[in-house]
Amino acid sequence: MRYWKKSVLAALLAIFVAVGNTAPVYAEDMKQMEAEEVAESGNEKNLIGYVFVDETELALPGTQNIVVGFADETILPETAVLQYHSALTGELYESAADEMVAGAVLFSEEYAEDAIDDEYVLDGVCYTVNGQERRVLFTDEGIEKTGYTVGASDSVQTYEEDAVENTVSVYMLDKNGEMTVESGDIEEVEETMIEAAEQTGALSEVQKPDMSRAAKEKRLVVYLCAGHDTTHIGTKGYGLREEELNFKVRQYCKEELEKYGDVVVYTDRDFVECKYPGSSSGYCLNQRVVDAAETGADIFVDLHFNNAGNGGHSGSEVYYPNISYSEWIHMEGNVLADQILSQLNSLGLPNRGAKIRDCTTDYRDDAGNPADYYTSINASKAHGMTGIIVEHAYLDHEADAAKLKDEEFLKQLGIADARGIAAAYGLSEGEDTGKMLYWDVKPGDWYYDAAEYAFQNNIMTGLRTTQFGPSEKLARAQFATILHRMQGTPEAEYTERFPDVTMGQFYTAAVLWASKEGVNIITGYEDSGRFGPSDNITREQLVTMMYRYARFVKADTEAISELTGFADADKVNEFAVEAMKWAVGTGMIQGDNGLLNPGKNANRAECAAIIMRFMQYLEEHPAEPDEGEVPAEPDEGQTPAADEECIG
Repeated sequence: MRYWKKSVLAALLAIFVAVGNTAPVYAEDMKQMEAEEVAESGNEKNLIGYVFVDETELALPGTQNIVVGFADETILPETAVLQYHSALTGELYESAADEMVAGAVLFSEEYAEDAIDDEYVLDGVCYTVNGQERRVLFTDEGIEKTGYTVGASDSVQTYEEDAVENTVSVYMLDKNGEMTVESGDIEEVEETMIEAAEQTGALSEVQKPDMSRAAKEKRLVVYLCAGHDTTHIGTKGYGLREEELNFKVRQYCKEELEKYGDVVVYTDRDFVECKYPGSSSGYCLNQRVVDAAETGADIFVDLHFNNAGNGGHSGSEVYYPNISYSEWIHMEGNVLADQILSQLNSLGLPNRGAKIRDCTTDYRDDAGNPADYYTSINASKAHGMTGIIVEHAYLDHEADAAKLKDEEFLKQLGIADARGIAAAYGLSEGEDTGKMLYWDVKPGDWYYDAAEYAFQNNIMTGLRTTQFGPSEKLARAQFATILHRMQGTPEAEYTERFPDVTMGQFYTAAVLWASKEGVNIITGYEDSGRFGPSDNITREQLVTMMYRYARFVKADTEAISELTGFADADKVNEFAVEAMKWAVGTGMIQGDNGLLNPGKNANRAECAAIIMRFMQYLEEHPAEPDEGEVPAEPDEGQTPAADEECIG
């Protein structure tokens, strides 16, 4: 696949606010309210806005990417399956969704070099919303003759008569419901994709630069939601109304949280009334989450009060995401819930615990984990946010209700929520400090200083604004990018140096710079000529690249230490021995219980530590002023087995 096609596809998914891990938006508490609406619209026409085919003629080996866009941009499917068949044999195929975002679904199929030449016709898509399954045929939508060829044998006919090499086709419906087909080269395709996005309403306020995640600089974005409103009322008790209490507590929380630096606070509305009059409660709640996503929010805090129905329960509880789709969001939510509960407990409210609640339907993620029960948590997860629900107290409990009639106590509830949020992310009162805001990096962690150093020097960015991911594995492309940043991101002219490094990837310039003559930090796999950008980097590979970088910048590399003190010294591959001796001699590698673990996959915490130690070493042993050429080093090893798990 040519480089620009990957770039265009990435741009398309960006338009639709793609997130790494998605989950169904519609959860248990919406099902009854919207089931009839979904059922009634099951036979509607014009459900599909367009079909994007990345490669009309796919060479082997290759990856086919197909994006199906919905006419209704608010659709967030729970599941999606693309159906297609072979035009030559009639055999039927199905492809499960690789990415599901607001208004669009991505399907990707890998074809090996020895795959049989064939011609495929796209039939339609099956997807579920609110537990209701729909099957949409493209022909019924007026989208006909959609497909692609694989291979290059004479038996396979070109799918489109006017198709030419390196073109893409976008099949979409115009305003009159007529199908249009746009096909073109690099000069035409981006305009076509923007047009497709505009026709489906996909370009929204989320694209405004001042509201996007990319626009914020090292600041936590918090979205506070006052649950319920005067239209979609909450619970009642002892003369108290939940929607009114939620709004008051949210205001107090906002006022307190804005006293802290490194945080931006958004709220769902400035009045108790419904922001979306005439809407169902399900739509209103889901739209609040969409609004939060458009601000670039990192966390969605949904404020509520409880009612047991019998007056027998008292105290506070917080619901946070289960483990489905994202273990990290699950863990972050738990930390956030615990911190808020600790603050509420200090006000004399019994701590009923941080809890998860699974959806009672059979919907599960690929690992078999059930979806979340609550809409705001599910929807937040689908948008890449950590959503929690804070249930402050019980309106039907006499003692709780008595406290809630005191305005000062309501203020203290809001302050407690704010302080809990601040504690979870290490916020301090006052001006912005530009400090890291990772919930998973705390003072006392062995990697704390290293993560802080990497963050402050812009060497390593977090997986999210709020997450460093210390135990996450590091890909070879990611480490090449880190070295590239350390060198000031020098430009590199694109060449076909490695067959698996195409133009337009985040790592392209880094890899090509690191591998060019005179730099020689990267050589690639000897047997295949690949770089392996998504392969997990091993400790010995990381050290070898670091060593070569040190030689490139003319740092002192004379300090070496023999490896005889390590029980697994004989496990170090020949290409890495010299580098490993240097890393041990300088203290960059200190071993783990007497082991070097050379073949172990390096994680982000280890990488940050090695980088910090290297930079400290460089300060103590300044590099020579002139930069000469560095001879190429032996290869970094053999290509991993075909079944080796990769990231990125």
